[in-house]
Amino acid sequence: MEGVIFVFGASCSGKSTLAQALQENLSWHRIDRDDLVQGGASTEDNANQVLDQKISELKTRIIIDAQIPWRKKQEGEFYFLVHPSLEACLERDGRRNQRLDRPPQQAQRARAYVIRTHKELSKLPRDLFDDCFDSSALSVEQEVEKVSERCFQKLVS
Repeated sequence: MEGVIFVFGASCSGKSTLAQALQENLSWHRIDRDDLVQGGASTEDNANQVLDQKISELKTRIIIDAQIPWRKKQEGEFYFLVHPSLEACLERDGRRNQRLDRPPQQAQRARAYVIRTHKELSKLPRDLFDDCFDSSALSVEQEVEKVSERCFQKLVS
């Protein structure tokens, strides 16, 4: 398998879990947009440009973990959406807030971000993606299998 796999989803959707599982199964490079921003490698304003630059440098066998598509899909790229219900994302966010012991103001900002990204992704046409997953209905293993099948089918056709 060659190419670039994009895993999109709202905060707390399960996209990072899927991206990490794909990395383990495929032994590809994984780039997490949030890590770029939080680690200081980019700002929120230029994170997408930094991702594009990293894709250009690595060229192939890359998994991108990001919330919302910022450009049109190119040849050899695959777009997958992890999109459980908003309620599932908010429940996961609540557990994350407890685990990270977030102060109330930070927890409110995180909740608002979950809601905003979920709403934005809900508006996108599903045919933009090679497949969409409800991470509350499928196991990570099932998602990995479907991603691998979709990518292999397109690469050999």
